[in-house]
Parts: sequence; structure tokens; C-alpha cells
Amino acid sequence: MLAPDNRDRIEITIDRGSCASLPAAKPADAETLARMAAAIAKRENAEKNASTTKGPFQFDVASANNNVVELRTVVRDASVGQNVKAKPEQMIGLLSGYFCSKYDNDIAQGVSIHEKFTLADGSSVIDFTIDKSSCGL
Repeated sequence: MLAPDNRDRIEITIDRGSCASLPAAKPADAETLARMAAAIAKRENAEKNASTTKGPFQFDVASANNNVVELRTVVRDASVGQNVKAKPEQMIGLLSGYFCSKYDNDIAQGVSIHEKFTLADGSSVIDFTIDKSSCGL
């Protein structure tokens, strides 16, 4: 990074060693995980209802099942669905990064996010789960 005057450089290194001293999240009990998953599903549904964005992906619904948040997204354009299906790692990587940063503490304690992408007719595009291992926790 450059300082505001563009003269001084600021270098920051973040690696496993610098994170090792941070307290690790402890796994939560089943009841707490179920409440956390329900809260995440509620938040995702509220954000969906507040959004007016239209695009090739239409978030459908979020629900909670024990410690798993189930998210369903409809791919509105079949050709986009084919592209996602051909290279799923791109979408999985994007959403893993997004959810790992958004819900890092919850995921570290044991919540998982299960994402299903389908076409409008219900046929599967991709289906994957984001959990501690996805987030490097």
C-alpha cells in the first residue's frame, strides 16, 4: 500500500503465523448451532427481500436444518447455467470467499452453508457445501 502522499510504502504480511495467536472459535453445541443457522437463514431471506437487483441468478429461499443453512438459487438463463456447470469451481470459489468472510465465526463454530443452484425447471446446475474446511478453519 502507498501512504496518502504516494511516497511511503506500507507493507503488511498476513500469514498463518500471524493468525496463530488469535483465539480459535470453539465448536458450539447442537442447540446453539441450530439457532445460529436459523439466524443466518433469516438474515439471508431479509437481504433477498430488500434487494431489487435483477440478473441471471435469482436467490430463492434460505432455510435452516440443524446446523446447516440451505440456500437455493435459480439460474434464470439456461446458457448461464451451462457455463456455471462447465466450470463450477469459479462459482464455488466466489461464494466460498463471500460466505467465509460474511459468516466466519459461525462457520468456525460448526455451521455449514449448503448452496443449490437449479434452473427454473428445477434441474440441478451445481450443489455444494461451505464449511470449516472450505474456509481454511
